[in-house]
Amino acid sequence: MNLLKTNPIKDFSSFSEFSNYHLPLIESALTNSIQAVDDERSCLTDAIRHSLLDAGKRIRPLLVIASHSLFSSDVSSILPLACSSEMIHTYSLIHDDLPSMDNDDFRRGKPTSHVKFGEDIAILTGDALNTIAFEILSQENQPFKAEPLLRVVHLLSQLSGIHGLVGGQVLDIKSSNSAKDIQALKSIHHKKTGALIKFCIVAPALLHEADEILIKQLEKLSTHFGLLYQITDDILDVVGDKETLGKNPGKDHLLNKLTYTSLLGLEVAKKRAYEEVQKSESILDQLEQTYSLSAQCLRHILYFILNRTS
Repeated sequence: MNLLKTNPIKDFSSFSEFSNYHLPLIESALTNSIQAVDDERSCLTDAIRHSLLDAGKRIRPLLVIASHSLFSSDVSSILPLACSSEMIHTYSLIHDDLPSMDNDDFRRGKPTSHVKFGEDIAILTGDALNTIAFEILSQENQPFKAEPLLRVVHLLSQLSGIHGLVGGQVLDIKSSNSAKDIQALKSIHHKKTGALIKFCIVAPALLHEADEILIKQLEKLSTHFGLLYQITDDILDVVGDKETLGKNPGKDHLLNKLTYTSLLGLEVAKKRAYEEVQKSESILDQLEQTYSLSAQCLRHILYFILNRTS
């Protein structure tokens, strides 16, 4: 196994400390990824900035950095991958909010893209972010070898397409609260939410050419992280408020969506969330005991997801 491990990453005592340290780096990298234009396309770059910058919790790029910290303390080398994950996520939110989808007018504490710029520009903004993500991920000045980088690009293509995020969106649209099937629910969210989280946790290990046994462990870990994220999302849709969430709560109920709370009830959904944490903890312990890797940053994110209010 080639772990390419450098000096240990900075020690963080909490998620807040970890997040506050890295968010400025992420924001700067995202800002620099948007190329200015001085013609009528400027409305597109304005829309990209509106939806992408100074918005969201950045859980996905933080997950990328946390997974990368298992192998390296060089945060700058992983920022292109971190930014690409946030771009794919943001594009999916823009399209998810469209009138033809969930028809939401509020996201990340501000008007959704189609409300501010029109549905046509919103669609193109999502399209642009999708392609920019692959552009920055495949840029020539990457510090990683070409073969593992190609493997990562393929993984992102796979997990953001019909077998991942987009396929999950279709299943979610076609789902109904009347279909009381926990396996159908898991299938939706392994794709819709879990696929991109899998990419964030697994891709750094691929770049660092970790052995396949470790990669399989990270894949299992990402499954539990993804389910935990979706369960807490479903819970917040029931108990959250617009000001704290930065989006409209209760939308799943209005759209008769199949969710963990509609299927299991609020209290059982909370119990399932704790079960996913316990399963994640077991794998994190194995990473530390078997590979002598510090999983502290991933553990901070795990408990932030469990206890998040937005």
